[in-house]
Amino acid sequence: MEDNQQGKKELLSFVVAGGGYNWVEVAAEINDFVREAAKSYHHVDPEEIAVLLLQSRDRILPEVSESLAAFSHRLLERRGIEIWFNTRIGSATSGSAILSDGAVVPTDTLVAAIGASPNRLLDSLPCPRDSRGRLEVDETLAVPGYPGLWVVGDCAAIPDFRQGGTCPPTAQYALREARQVARNVLSSINGGNPRPFSHRSLGVFVPLGKFSAAVETPAFKLSGFLAWWMYRTYYLFQLPRLKRKIQVLIDWNLALVFRRDIVKQDISRSSGVHQSHYEAGQTIFRQGGWVGASTLFSTERSRCSVRRTGKTRRSPPWARASFSGGSPPPLQGVRRTASIRALTSVDLLAMSRSDFTALATSSTHFGELLSTVMRQRQGGGNDATPE
Repeated sequence: MEDNQQGKKELLSFVVAGGGYNWVEVAAEINDFVREAAKSYHHVDPEEIAVLLLQSRDRILPEVSESLAAFSHRLLERRGIEIWFNTRIGSATSGSAILSDGAVVPTDTLVAAIGASPNRLLDSLPCPRDSRGRLEVDETLAVPGYPGLWVVGDCAAIPDFRQGGTCPPTAQYALREARQVARNVLSSINGGNPRPFSHRSLGVFVPLGKFSAAVETPAFKLSGFLAWWMYRTYYLFQLPRLKRKIQVLIDWNLALVFRRDIVKQDISRSSGVHQSHYEAGQTIFRQGGWVGASTLFSTERSRCSVRRTGKTRRSPPWARASFSGGSPPPLQGVRRTASIRALTSVDLLAMSRSDFTALATSSTHFGELLSTVMRQRQGGGNDATPE
């Protein structure tokens, strides 16, 4: 029962790492969706839902003024989002987020805001770079001392003569930088003089969930429903084609009246192979849990314990090479017959059953190795060492 409660806690906990406006929007949308969906599940208590926003600085939304950031902070906390300042993600496992100070947050959902960084190709260029690794350019978007070399976007430290510092790596600036550098390149080819790049930000929109937002423009600041309406209207006009605009407008208006649709039918096939990581002490499979998509898990140089009906034993040698919940490759729709807990760090390779079958039948050596492992599994019960 304790394992089941722990699994429920992980499923209902969501961690978003990053406090910029994009990640504040992500946290707000996750919080709204999960809390509304929970109303359809009588066994889910809204108090069990935890949405945690991690910010490496001492405030969220560094792109807006302190007053607007403070308003957004208060609104998010009232809606159940917990915000931790001066906190970074150190690492993660399949069931937890590990913070830089070593604290462990149980969660099955981690959204990491890595942010934009310059391309590694810049390391091979002799051009001057700033502290963030971006190429230093002048006001015309050209690299000083290197005629014919122009840089824009995330890889360029473009001086912002209106607000000071450098231009932010946003689409609003990038689109205008691209137009300006195209004009300057053409002007340079034709013997003309390139023009300096200058753009005044049109403003920042921060959606906060539940039909509310925060808006900051050079002319005014606004928050609440009206700010949310302005945000939606602005992006509506950015959509191409009239048909698409009308479709989106109808969907948005229906959302004002009806509850959110929480049902999604996805018939696409997921990727065939992916990896999972577990730290010592974490549960990989739980006895009695339902087996989902048919998958084989394999690992090397790791140790696990198998627990069935209250008895625990160390995993036999074959489990270090291949295991799947203490039973042969599982069938979808059945319950697991044992719990498996990591005794050391474990890296698992998950492969869909159909892909694994195709691999096994296409390689004689691999098929023979698998047959040997399965025979060891079937007779490996006597090799177990009690803890």
